[in-house]
Amino acid sequence: MAKNRDDAQQAVKAKNALLANRSREIKTPLHTICESSDALCKCQKQNDEQKELSKMMSNSSHALLGLVNDILDFSRLESESIELEMSIFSLRNAIEECIDSYYSKAIKNGNVVSYDVEGGIPEMVCLDLSRLKQILQKLISNAITFTENGEIHISVSSIETDLTENGDQPLPRLQFVIKDTGIGMKKDTSEWIFQSFWQVDQSRSRRHGGTGLGLAISKKLAIAMGGDMWFH
Repeated sequence: MAKNRDDAQQAVKAKNALLANRSREIKTPLHTICESSDALCKCQKQNDEQKELSKMMSNSSHALLGLVNDILDFSRLESESIELEMSIFSLRNAIEECIDSYYSKAIKNGNVVSYDVEGGIPEMVCLDLSRLKQILQKLISNAITFTENGEIHISVSSIETDLTENGDQPLPRLQFVIKDTGIGMKKDTSEWIFQSFWQVDQSRSRRHGGTGLGLAISKKLAIAMGGDMWFH
């Protein structure tokens, strides 16, 4: 039994490693397509139809790149080959950059996005900046997608949980809470929401797109950074 289990785990890791390598090979030409289509969108010597086609190509290529990135991250996390890059940065600047990246989408849906950071939390923190922003952007994007003419609010507070290695003082941890006034979810979805490829509403998923990997990846990234993710 133990040998069969180990063989199965090795097979899964090998499959995920292969998937990660293939995803990287796909990303290289995709980046070229994204950059070329973005350049076309900025070209002034186009009629209205050409501009619309350029915009469609740009949006589609970026959506496909996002899908490949999700699959690549998922395969890395499944094979436990994700690497964190810790750095010191401004927490408030990071949150504002995440909100700014979805400003147009929020306005289009008639939403207001705000945030607050609890007093006493230092301006500079040490975390993996890109991974933190990846998680926040996914949660903000989801909140905006399923909220119309409402509000999305991000709050950051400090909580004391674990003891230090010496057992003398509690270690402070940051807790991020994202609230929205959107459609919400049923309580019985709590055991499924972080499952891979799970989507809360298939009809809305077809309209808005998505792979059902975003929250699964976000939770795994949070755990990789020593935290966790839940909803209520």
